[in-house]
Amino acid sequence: MLKIMSLAMLVRPGACFARSARDALRAAARSAVTTTVEGEPGTESYAQYFVEGGKKISPWHDISLMPEGGDAGVYNMVTEIPKYGLAKMEVDTKGESNPIVQDEKKGKLRFYHGPIFWNYGCIPQTWENPNEEHPELKCFGDDDPIDVVEIGSPPPQAGPPTP
Repeated sequence: MLKIMSLAMLVRPGACFARSARDALRAAARSAVTTTVEGEPGTESYAQYFVEGGKKISPWHDISLMPEGGDAGVYNMVTEIPKYGLAKMEVDTKGESNPIVQDEKKGKLRFYHGPIFWNYGCIPQTWENPNEEHPELKCFGDDDPIDVVEIGSPPPQAGPPTP
């Protein structure tokens, strides 16, 4: 369970946004989200898609910020890289349906130098504004969903949202 006392602790409210209440309620009404893989792991063709009712959905835009019926301060997390992972995986913000793919740099798949010791992912329905500088950190958003690190649980399956 990912419990955050306030999303504002992560970034200033002006630096990110959550979809409108209508969109959040619609997304919260979603039922069983599963994933399906196309391509082979460790190749450029690998893509993990999110599926609901036989249709591909976006983990960034279509999964709710908070789990339906969840406690206040509990947010969904989309795990891109489970604990002990080596491959640098991320939600493809430019791809159709935003699948999880392996990141590339200069045409080569990216890997960590050793396993990471936390579950890494993003919070759906959020965005880091690349045009706004954080007043204390003096850095700009990266035009992606808010990154999140979860350190207290065993490695979950990459993909389906975890409250």
